[in-house]
Amino acid sequence: MTDFLQDQAALYALGLLDPEEARALEQLIPSDPTLATLVRDLQDTLATTTRALPVATPPPALRAQLLDQIRLRKNQAPSRPKALRSTSSPAWSRLAWGLAAALAVTSSWLYTERARLTDSLNVLASNEAAARLDANNFLARANIQQSRADIAEAAASRTRQEADSLKSSLTQLTTDLQSLQQRNALAQMQIATLQSTVTEFQQGVAVVVWDSEKEQGILKLEKMPPIAADKDYQLWVVDPTKPKTVDAGIVRVDANGFARVEFKPVVDISEAAKFAVSIERKGGVPENEGPVILVGP
Repeated sequence: MTDFLQDQAALYALGLLDPEEARALEQLIPSDPTLATLVRDLQDTLATTTRALPVATPPPALRAQLLDQIRLRKNQAPSRPKALRSTSSPAWSRLAWGLAAALAVTSSWLYTERARLTDSLNVLASNEAAARLDANNFLARANIQQSRADIAEAAASRTRQEADSLKSSLTQLTTDLQSLQQRNALAQMQIATLQSTVTEFQQGVAVVVWDSEKEQGILKLEKMPPIAADKDYQLWVVDPTKPKTVDAGIVRVDANGFARVEFKPVVDISEAAKFAVSIERKGGVPENEGPVILVGP
């Protein structure tokens, strides 16, 4: 929360905001729990402090004297420069008039009491009461300021704790998600080892890693014997839902009989039940014609 909002909340609790400023703040309160808590706490503190202050009843004639002095001071006060008036907010103007009224009350009351009372003991008692009231007012203002500072600090502390908690939760969720993604990826992987019943190819090693979600895989061949120049090894996928084996591409091995290729069948695969490698015409064929030399699992 910004310092400006904290000040606005304090002025709102004290009843010193313009109606327009008050309405603007009231529109923010429902969507800002921290601001709502601060305003409520300030209002509670102000109410508690106000109840603790002593009640003083001025003389009946004081109201008329006060109004006369306010009118007199207003008429005698010199006009302020426009620049000064433009920088003073209505809230602080009311506060200045409130202070002026309080000064007028104190001056008029003391003058009336001093003129009317001759007993020095009563004068001392009156001065003592005024000093006690000033002290209570000072303590009340100090309590409000301290309460606002305590509330702001508590709110900031709660915000930091909530932010740390959310950060920790996000980190844990990210870790859990990565773990689930890894387990899910492994669950989707199918590893098949192809075997040969043909003596010439029994030394060969063929492994297929199949990703059922992406419908693609990797074939690795090792120790495969060379074949005629007009022939190619070709990979097939056996899908029980298809009437024929599905072409997965040709596989060319190097001079050492090694190959590693990524493949994707020419049509969608519902279930890769088996994989097979055959020897076909150069460039491959759309349907299996040659002998199957490796099959599995």
